[in-house]
Amino acid sequence: MEPHVQDPTFSSSLDNLTLSDRMTRVFHAPLSSFRAVQQEQSWQDWLLPAVLMCIVWVATNYLTLAVMGNPELPAFQQRLETLTEEQRVQALKSLGMWRQHGWFTMPIVSTFSSLAALGLVLLALGRYAFRADVALRGMLVVKAYAMLVLIPEWIVRTPLILIQQTPDIQLGPGALLSEDIAATFVGRILAGIDFFDVWQGWIMGVGLSVMAGIPTRHGIIAVLSLWGAWVVVGALLAPFV
Repeated sequence: MEPHVQDPTFSSSLDNLTLSDRMTRVFHAPLSSFRAVQQEQSWQDWLLPAVLMCIVWVATNYLTLAVMGNPELPAFQQRLETLTEEQRVQALKSLGMWRQHGWFTMPIVSTFSSLAALGLVLLALGRYAFRADVALRGMLVVKAYAMLVLIPEWIVRTPLILIQQTPDIQLGPGALLSEDIAATFVGRILAGIDFFDVWQGWIMGVGLSVMAGIPTRHGIIAVLSLWGAWVVVGALLAPFV
């Protein structure tokens, strides 16, 4: 593979990007964000986006707590009907614990566990699929920056939860499906597609391509293919879960 030669003027302009600049540009110009990170990065590049994510997630959980933790929701009641008495008691207990502590602690645990897990997946993808000399910290930065997409997602999702009084909000083609179609295999696949997930996967693909030194389209295709496989497997397993 021939080394990619950057425009010196463009490279110089990247040196002037602050952390906040890189985090902002990842929404509309992720290539420049990741090239700036490639030139110079620190622990702040993965930690601060993750902390920001936790803060926004906690805030949205607090705003929607009355809906998300409501045991009288039809969807929750339908689920209870499929459970045994012992399972119902446990489900109600879990919901009560979530109302007390989960809305605050879950974002912290989920954010950093997801960051670590996807960072390792991207690391394996870069090293073994593309034979690139990538580092774990760089992959953590890629995932952390891509996770910022969840902020506009929550900005959209939160008012919809409050208006519709249900946590089951579809932000993809699943919103257009009837109940009969949604229960089919194809319907479950369509319901598993979220436009913000596609956006996040696209950003991760761009970041992987920069860190691994591969064509951008190869990184995007690799990440979105893995995500698509995840959606299909989820649709297959859904009837048994």
